[in-house]
Amino acid sequence: MPFVDLDAEIEGRSGRSCSRWFAESGESAFRAIEAETLASVLSGPVVVLALGGGTLHHGDNFRFTQAHAHVVWLDLPLGEIRARLGEQGGDRPLWKDAAALFETRRAGFERIEARIECSGRTTGQLVSAIKGAIPCE
Repeated sequence: MPFVDLDAEIEGRSGRSCSRWFAESGESAFRAIEAETLASVLSGPVVVLALGGGTLHHGDNFRFTQAHAHVVWLDLPLGEIRARLGEQGGDRPLWKDAAALFETRRAGFERIEARIECSGRTTGQLVSAIKGAIPCE
C-alpha cells in the first residue's frame, strides 16, 4: 500500500515547508491547508497516511479522519520522541511547546481505539501490531 506523509504532501502541493507556513502565514493558515490536504488524500486511493501531531486536534479533522480511515495511535513517550528528534526538534515550529502540547494532545489521542505502544519495539514488530489493529477488508 502506498505511504503518504501529510506534511510532505502539504509541502509538495504548496511549494512551502510546514515551518515556512507557520512563519509566514501563521498556524491558522497552516491548519487550513492541512485540513484541505487531509480531505483530498483521504478522498483518493487507499494509502497509509502519517499525520502530524496536531492534525487530529484542529477543526473537524478527527471526525473526518475517523469516518474515512482506520486510525492507529502510535504511542511513544515524550522522552523518546525528544531523543529521536534532538533537543531542537528539527524544523518543527511548535517544538518549544512540546511538553505542553504532548499533554494536551494525549487526551485527544486517547479517543482513538487502536493504540500501539511503540517503546522498545522494532519496526517489524510495529508493522505487525499495526496490521493486527486494522480490520481486514
